[in-house]
Amino acid sequence: MPTVIDSDYYLQYLRFGYRSELAIAVNKLPSFDQFVDQWIIGMDIEYKDYQWINDIKAITVDYRFGGLNRFGTTTFIGQDDLVFIFNFTAGGSCDLDEIGLDEYTIYRHAVETFKLYSYNP
Repeated sequence: MPTVIDSDYYLQYLRFGYRSELAIAVNKLPSFDQFVDQWIIGMDIEYKDYQWINDIKAITVDYRFGGLNRFGTTTFIGQDDLVFIFNFTAGGSCDLDEIGLDEYTIYRHAVETFKLYSYNP
């Protein structure tokens, strides 16, 4: 069951599964790229990819943290002054073995099929 968390930092924050989350933030910087660069300061970045997801500019960042097997991936999707931040980190996850789904597959599907019709906070 998705969990909505009340936060002063994000407009909306949703955790789905154990390791997957979606946050909606306001970009107060001059550009989407600057927002992402500010967000990832201090992270051990392994990969950064610029892309489009359903005609919306996106940046995906793979990073490491903590120990040797700790990794995560974040996809930032920017529209006007809003940034939709999908994040997934390695570790115990909420897999659905009985129907052949794992949390990472669900996370990737959420990112790849993201569409923005309208948003009114």
